Amino acid sequence: KVFSKKDGIMGVVEDTNFVVITDIAQQGNLIWILNYKARNSIILYLMRNDSLIYSFANGYNFLNTLVIQLEIDEKGRKWIVTEHGYILIFDDKGTIFDKSDDQWIAISRSEGLNGNPTVIRFDNRGDVWVGTNYGLNVIVNPDEPWKSGSVRNVFALRDYYINDIAVDGANNKWVATKNGVWVLSPDGTSVIAQYNTSNSPILSDDVKSIAFDLESGTVYFGTDKGLTSLKTEFAKPTEDFKTIKVYPNPFHPEKDFNVVIDGLVANSTIKIFTISGNLVRNISSPGGRTALWDGKDEKGQYVPTGVYLIIAYSEDGTKVGIGKLAVLRD
Repeated sequence: KVFSKKDGIMGVVEDTNFVVITDIAQQGNLIWILNYKARNSIILYLMRNDSLIYSFANGYNFLNTLVIQLEIDEKGRKWIVTEHGYILIFDDKGTIFDKSDDQWIAISRSEGLNGNPTVIRFDNRGDVWVGTNYGLNVIVNPDEPWKSGSVRNVFALRDYYINDIAVDGANNKWVATKNGVWVLSPDGTSVIAQYNTSNSPILSDDVKSIAFDLESGTVYFGTDKGLTSLKTEFAKPTEDFKTIKVYPNPFHPEKDFNVVIDGLVANSTIKIFTISGNLVRNISSPGGRTALWDGKDEKGQYVPTGVYLIIAYSEDGTKVGIGKLAVLRD
């Protein structure tokens, strides 16, 4: 089915028959639709069961219809990036069809953003990460973002134009810029990695978008010259150690790069033993579902040919998973 002006969606000012939908977000069985530059100032439409059932104008500034991105947080608030230099936050208070209690607020440079917003993403803790034309910010108090100290600037990416942000299973931030991709620690204070044309197979340094497959740990980079994928260790952690997969198995240190230990719970600790019970190596997972072992012991030496037990523990020690690996040396 096609929805257009005939169904009640007003098009842009220049030609009302030309409808520009800039984003769509799902909230339960409801679909929220972001309508750009509508002549009647209706920026949000609500759909259920393939039918348009409600609409909303910008309650903060009726004339601002240049809306480009929509995200919905865990409390049902709609966060909308605009081209006018601020983020709209729309809270219907859980009473969608009663507009009398609706709240609209705006966040901009006045609240501490370091530039005009380009993209927003929620992380695994509920913090709001905001990319701008001059860097990266994090809103650590999304319930009251207008309060002093709620908006923090991320020093590592100051003056970078932020195209997109993705969050992996370990809550790291993958940030797309015109100068490649930066991977930041969960709090944004440390740079974990950087990917560009000089150190990776990425097709272009101008990365427009990032998408993360949390089940596989694969991240996709959309650039101005095409798509690149990268397999990472930051898949979404499991709830328990039902199945621990260890591969490649057997492992050849001289040919294989790393052993992948898959099926971990969050923040697992991994101990590797010989079959006789001697501890070979301690490894901490980065928070996601997988961890890597390079086949070396605590002294940095490759372990000899043999069978090794891999035992993983949850952070509180209440859950345990066991795997087995054969190592073959040339």
